[in-house]
Amino acid sequence: MNYLNKFKLDNKISLVTGGAGGIGIEICKSLLNAGSKVIIADIDSKKSKKLLKKIKNKNIEYYKLDSTSEKNIKSLSRFILKKYKRLDVLVNCVGICFNKEAEKVKKKEWDKVINININSMFYVCKEFGKIFIKQKKGTIVNIGSNSGLIVDKPQPQASYNASKAAVHQLTKSLACEWSKYNIRVNAIAPGYVATEMTLLGRKKPHWFKYWIEMTPMKRLAEPSEIASVALFLASESSSYCTGSVISVDGGYTSW
Repeated sequence: MNYLNKFKLDNKISLVTGGAGGIGIEICKSLLNAGSKVIIADIDSKKSKKLLKKIKNKNIEYYKLDSTSEKNIKSLSRFILKKYKRLDVLVNCVGICFNKEAEKVKKKEWDKVINININSMFYVCKEFGKIFIKQKKGTIVNIGSNSGLIVDKPQPQASYNASKAAVHQLTKSLACEWSKYNIRVNAIAPGYVATEMTLLGRKKPHWFKYWIEMTPMKRLAEPSEIASVALFLASESSSYCTGSVISVDGGYTSW
């Protein structure tokens, strides 16, 4: 057996929601490198189009998506089926975070985090899961967080932590429900990654000190290190993995 071949995604069609984000960009690149055609679905059209110009690959395209809109998600589904007739891989990278003490969080702030981080992921999985069920095959990779496993220190972010724990449980639930259709559903729980999302914390020495001290490897992850695991889960190299939540956190949750 040639084990490297199991990582190949030749002629596959992959959809990456939140693909213009720091982790999403690298996941798109990893899927392209493995031979897949990639659709970036992101609400930020300016950033996405800039990314496409930088990558310069005919096998990647952009579709503007508000993942909280079921109407918009259905429209994307129709677009993919009309153009490609199928979908092979779905990667969900959409997510936001508010750092605010729980007693000070406003309803609209809580609702926004929950709606974007977990509700939208369910809507996306539900819609494209229908395609996978009909095909009797498909792979889903959800981006969760170490914050869904433990409570990060010292920043306050109850809404983010709760939403990411929900992502992990949604992943396991769908994996169990859809395994009979040959659909695999897994999640990645990254630790602190050097992206725009962590930039605020990195600018606060009293936060960053804890982040590094509590990470055995004493550094942040590079987005490419998360993308490598996403490629593993998207490919046949992880053919017996479903319902898994893989920590990629430099040992942060091992203490």
